Amino acid sequence: MFLLGVATASPSVVVSGDEPRECAVQASPMAVRAGVRSKRLSLPLEYIRATGNPDVLEGWKVATATPTSLGVQVAKDVLAQVGITIEQVGLVLGDTGTQYQTCPSEGQRIAGEFGFKTASFDLVGGIGAVPHFLSVVSRWSAARVPEYLLYVSTNTPTQQVDYRNDQQSAGLFGDASVSLLLSKERPASGRSARVVYAAFRAEPVRRSPVVIERFVRLDTTALFSNEELKHYVASELELLERNQPGITERARFIAPQLYAAECHEILAGHGVAPRQVVSGVEDVGFALGSSHGVALAQVWSTVKAGEVLVLMHCGDGQCGSVVLEVL
Repeated sequence: MFLLGVATASPSVVVSGDEPRECAVQASPMAVRAGVRSKRLSLPLEYIRATGNPDVLEGWKVATATPTSLGVQVAKDVLAQVGITIEQVGLVLGDTGTQYQTCPSEGQRIAGEFGFKTASFDLVGGIGAVPHFLSVVSRWSAARVPEYLLYVSTNTPTQQVDYRNDQQSAGLFGDASVSLLLSKERPASGRSARVVYAAFRAEPVRRSPVVIERFVRLDTTALFSNEELKHYVASELELLERNQPGITERARFIAPQLYAAECHEILAGHGVAPRQVVSGVEDVGFALGSSHGVALAQVWSTVKAGEVLVLMHCGDGQCGSVVLEVL
């Protein structure tokens, strides 16, 4: 499978570190571990300050975007980026942890917004949705895959934060959507990348640290400790070096985004230069499974042939890495 394009979008409301306590980044220890400097929200600040968002359904009524509207936006953007139309897409895959309804699926809703009937369903990957997706499709038989495949991960967790009582979540989460366009054929021209390595393994004793019920919250007992992160990074780099010698010196790394800033420091201890590490949460906030894609989109327009991108993930029942070689 070849990655042809990546696009991302976030709502227009920006909250920086000097905002009042209702949304303050500095009020959240996890925002520090992730490296969040500012966040994008789809709830008006006036609404948050006035109510604290006690009723998610009421928040939906005033939200400036939905998971689907953001998903449609990035789907259009990536199609325009690659230069094809929705009619050429044979499969639409969706992912969201903050859907307004469970049926139809997010993939079906996005395809439906185009007014185009095509195969569509959800491939939900949790907080590691993008590397999980790339790992899964890299194992599909090319004979059974359509020429073009559109994937959209879209999340609006800020609409489900209890700003009255949960400063941890208020400082951490942001809203974002990302789309990836893939093909089983290498294009004759234009930027593309090939999945050259994908290894994911189950962590059966692990559960997701992000819990979404009525509100979204962090289960602190499920978070990785600093020592666990160090062990994960060391083990992952050892596996990567075994399969891709010299990758530590030449790749750009997108680390687990919930711990992006912490992993940045850990990777530096293994000889990975700061310029090699990319974060998708610094100016957006942690957007669940979309965050890896935000980081990927940030570098996509500047990567050159021969460069290597590594997406690393851990912490919610699965861990591993995906390596993309830019062609």
